Amino acid sequence: MKKLALLFAATMSASASAGVYESVFTLNVPYTVSSPNMTQVVLRWSTTASSGTVDVTQLSDWTMTYRSDSQDVFTDHILIAGQATTLGGVSRSVSDLRFSFDFATQSYSVFDSMYSGALLTAANSTVYNGYLYNNYPGEPNDLLSIWSNGNEATRQNLGFSSHVFSVVPAPSVSGLLIMGLGARWRRRN
Repeated sequence: MKKLALLFAATMSASASAGVYESVFTLNVPYTVSSPNMTQVVLRWSTTASSGTVDVTQLSDWTMTYRSDSQDVFTDHILIAGQATTLGGVSRSVSDLRFSFDFATQSYSVFDSMYSGALLTAANSTVYNGYLYNNYPGEPNDLLSIWSNGNEATRQNLGFSSHVFSVVPAPSVSGLLIMGLGARWRRRN
């Protein structure tokens, strides 16, 4: 029961202090270097901010999922608890990432999961780098683009036909309690 109470307290404090947001970009044309071909890019991120412009230093967590219709092809856990993660064994830091989202317009001026994407030639597995630059200071504009393992032959400038932004609902108290009670019941059987 003590573990359940700790889980409940941790979940409630996280959901009370940080909002979770999601953007689904439907690509103009599929990314054809992957199998299956990718048709969507989904950004999911959390921050304590709820207005103004959010940059990468204000994010708690950030993932980028590449989908083929509704099937996940690859997920990059870019930030976990504010710390940049490795990608295919290649180290990256927060300074290697680009992110700027404006709550007022619900749009991005930039996102880039690996600014020096050419470094991904050293990856120990197949990885993807997705990015978009839209009037971001000091950078040329780029459509939503994807490339794999730092290989220029895989780079495709795809653009997007739609962008749907949403707030991800926090789990309800009753849902957490039911989940906890279910876990407790399973342990006894």
